[in-house]
Amino acid sequence: MRREKPNGCDQTQGVRDELLALAQQRSGSYLSEPDYVAEMAAIAWRWSPDLTVAASELDAAGYPGASVAALADVLDQWSETHNNWDLTPQEATDVLRH
Repeated sequence: MRREKPNGCDQTQGVRDELLALAQQRSGSYLSEPDYVAEMAAIAWRWSPDLTVAASELDAAGYPGASVAALADVLDQWSETHNNWDLTPQEATDVLRH
């Protein structure tokens, strides 16, 4: 059975190229780069639908999908920050607290 790619993995949305560009900017630990949290918030909305599908598929195959579903819920909280490149790390984390 052929499956379609999930939306967030679609090359036409530029996700792959953007992730590769971000990865090349990495200097080391995420903890040494607090601004990365704000960058993640701006693009995290893209992965929530894919992770929701992955969680369902894990559950259907008899594997635990709850942790993947929980991550999808967290990333979905950042949907209001969709491509907002002006966020500060504080603003990005405040979204998760409300």
